[in-house]
Amino acid sequence: IMPNMDGMETCRRLREMRDYKDFPVLFVTASGDITSHWKAVEVGAEDYITKPFHPMELLARVRTHLDLFLHRKADKMRASVMEKLAAERGKQLLHADRLATLGTLTAGVVHELRNPLTYVNANIQIFQKGMASLKGIIDAAVENGQGDSKIKMMSENLDQILADVRDGTKRMEDIIDSVRRYSREPEKTMVPVHIQD
Repeated sequence: IMPNMDGMETCRRLREMRDYKDFPVLFVTASGDITSHWKAVEVGAEDYITKPFHPMELLARVRTHLDLFLHRKADKMRASVMEKLAAERGKQLLHADRLATLGTLTAGVVHELRNPLTYVNANIQIFQKGMASLKGIIDAAVENGQGDSKIKMMSENLDQILADVRDGTKRMEDIIDSVRRYSREPEKTMVPVHIQD
């Protein structure tokens, strides 16, 4: 008989304590009635041994419950590690999915930007071919007094304006090519693997 608190209350209080709630509790008692046995189980006892008992039996039960306790603890630790790994893998898969979506979106944007840029470049070439004729017409009109000197200055600036437009479209093409190269999945290379290793 325990002073101040019986075994049932001690077990119940241990189960309420966070640090001790999972520890195995074995009742060793002189009371052999089934009601006491079930009450002990209800408050959280793992086992119930009645007196008189053989020391080897007590030792065997303590070892068994200690082994079970250690296995449960190891299982909880493994489960915790697996949950963390699964959560991390989930984040990695989500990130990979976002990158794949971004790659697809980028490829579409690159295609949509490249099309109008092709038209701009084609029109620059057409304009350059007609430029020499246009300059000749403007120069002749200004010399014959039919044109304004402002028109002459504009014709002289057309070469620089076209050069600036060409530079701008070239920079856009370079950016588009960089984005296209960056968004593509890297080429996979085959590496020999020794199965026996």
